[in-house]
Amino acid sequence: LDLALRSLPSGVQMREALAERVASDAGGSPFFIAELARYAADEDGSTGVSLSTVLGAQLDTLTPDARALLELSALSGQPLPHAVLLDATQSRYGAVDELRARHLLRASSSSHGRRLECYHDRIREYVAAQVSVDARVTRFATLADSLCQVDEHSFSDLLVTCFEESKQARRAAQAAAFSAARAERAMAFDRAAEFYQ
Repeated sequence: LDLALRSLPSGVQMREALAERVASDAGGSPFFIAELARYAADEDGSTGVSLSTVLGAQLDTLTPDARALLELSALSGQPLPHAVLLDATQSRYGAVDELRARHLLRASSSSHGRRLECYHDRIREYVAAQVSVDARVTRFATLADSLCQVDEHSFSDLLVTCFEESKQARRAAQAAAFSAARAERAMAFDRAAEFYQ
């Protein structure tokens, strides 16, 4: 609450009530407190501010490339190589810069190179929920194609989801069988059973 109060300009109407709302909706995240406070100040202290409102406003102002990239990142639910995301969405690298500048996407490094993922789980959940049924099918189909071009076996678990969501049952079954066998070899028998099922 203290951070929310300090983040709001002193002239904002109903400042204490707004600070309580901001602190509550931010769920203790300093990042979300700052974003909500900034949005509330721009809206002249509207107590109707919420994280959904702020994220919705962010999505509405994204370029088409950036929105496609963010949606695919949210749907995948895991860090992916930036080349895969750019290929699957046919986006330019400027879309990555746009999303990183807005703190909607973040980059990390691994032994497999640079990866991108949604900045926070709440962003991922909100964005994924906004994707229409038809767009989901298309996004997962293009992601599956891009993953297969890179290294099908490294992403077999995600490919199961991609093929299922894009209505490619036969390919989903093949990817599931591969993932199940790999989980069995790693003695992850519960995981193997899930894939075989």
